[in-house]
Amino acid sequence: MTASAVALCAELKHKPMKLRFALFLLVLFLWTPCSSAEEVRRFENETLEDFAKRNGPPQAELTHRVIETEAWDTQKTIIAFYLIRIKLNDGTPATQVDGYLFIPQVK
Repeated sequence: MTASAVALCAELKHKPMKLRFALFLLVLFLWTPCSSAEEVRRFENETLEDFAKRNGPPQAELTHRVIETEAWDTQKTIIAFYLIRIKLNDGTPATQVDGYLFIPQVK
């Protein structure tokens, strides 16, 4: 925890509960990782793997079979996991796995 976060927590002890909760939510939203979205279309007769490769991150490979599910009471949602090779700040090679959800638009 940073010094500014500790100072903020110490300051919050003396604030009314509603204000503390509002500040807590603000801090939570500022530190929450962001996501991005764009509209993509699946071509007719396109396989799940081809769709996922076409719309995934560049220079990434699929790490798992692509999943198609109706678990959230929507049309079919596609879930894909990608292995991305990166270099850390010190030049050390590393890998990360990113997950993508392709959710159909409700019209």
